[in-house]
Amino acid sequence: MGRLRDEVATTRADDWRSADGYRLDHVPVLDGVRGVAVLLVLLVHTRPQVLPGGMIGVDLFFVLSGFLITSILLRDFRDTGTVHIGRFYVKRALRLLPAMFVVVTACLLYSMATEAPEKLATTVGDTVSAILYYWNWRIVANFDHIQDHQRMIVHLWSLSVEEQFYIVWPSVVLGLVSSRLRPRSVLTLLGGAILLVYCLRIWMWHHYTGNPGYPVYFRTDTRADTLLCGAFVAFAAGAGMVPRGRLMRGVLQAMALIAIAVVGWHALRPMPWDDYVVYIQYTAVAVSCALIITTALWCPPTLLRIGLEWTPLRWIGRISYGIYLYHWPIFHRIEQDLDWSPLARTLWAFTLTLLIATISFYFLERPFLRMKDRMGRTRRPGASPTDVAVQHGVVRGDQRA
Repeated sequence: MGRLRDEVATTRADDWRSADGYRLDHVPVLDGVRGVAVLLVLLVHTRPQVLPGGMIGVDLFFVLSGFLITSILLRDFRDTGTVHIGRFYVKRALRLLPAMFVVVTACLLYSMATEAPEKLATTVGDTVSAILYYWNWRIVANFDHIQDHQRMIVHLWSLSVEEQFYIVWPSVVLGLVSSRLRPRSVLTLLGGAILLVYCLRIWMWHHYTGNPGYPVYFRTDTRADTLLCGAFVAFAAGAGMVPRGRLMRGVLQAMALIAIAVVGWHALRPMPWDDYVVYIQYTAVAVSCALIITTALWCPPTLLRIGLEWTPLRWIGRISYGIYLYHWPIFHRIEQDLDWSPLARTLWAFTLTLLIATISFYFLERPFLRMKDRMGRTRRPGASPTDVAVQHGVVRGDQRA
């Protein structure tokens, strides 16, 4: 164990601004990870179903998002001496809202043209809740009557979970890094928060009246541990706890192989609402995703690196936000409206999703992403322009957090 500890570079600094941190000039594997996540989600909607448990792709998105956003906040603090919360929210809006408005507007117009007038008020309420990011709570509150709500935007619940988390997270990060807590103490607090969410999920599973599975699945507080697992990796790396030695890298690679097997097995397994899912699956998948991301960044086995850097997979990862947004309305309407064979409907849904997501990325999202990336950074006193430029490479703009 002593040798393992020696092979993990750690900071002794009390101030996160002086921590060595991690400096990645380019991280193409993250696009590959994002590509895997969105493909998992797509493959759960095929007919016949290819991956019955593919919705764990959402868990992978959560872990990756927690890692990227926390990394950006830590980088901002290291470069400038603070976390610019207002600028953070402006960048999130530029990243998320343009394509979101297109999706919800298209679904609303379609509903106005095809649905009965008495259902339109519910659809408008659902649309507003999706845009304002409280859609998941509306689902939880009305799940017994979910058939009366707008099915074409039900997948946007996950974006609501993420954005509610990020309402409070920048302030939490600023408080943690501005305190006199040592990095190991911060990681202990994060580990305790993850355990607390785990306990809350179990408590709710046993005490919720009615069917507890769906509230546990859709609630922000019972899914926050997945985001926190990604944040834990970012804090550990930001403190310089990066595997450096051969032994530590070998251990991490072996653990990552087990993690890949865990994720793959759960992707192939239908997710019943039972004790196993609540007690084991959520946590096992979240921790496995965190291990995979950690290994992919710092010491990927050759086959894993080649797979995640495969150009088509990285391209899918780059447009994955649009794929996720557009795929479910397309899949749902094709399933409902076209009297084709299941395979023909699936192929047409895949083709249309990729086409629309590609057009959206290059002609709608990318101009706003360039605007987002041009937003200035304030250099902290004593940091040279070169220091800030190198640190800026920790998570490049093309990672599209």
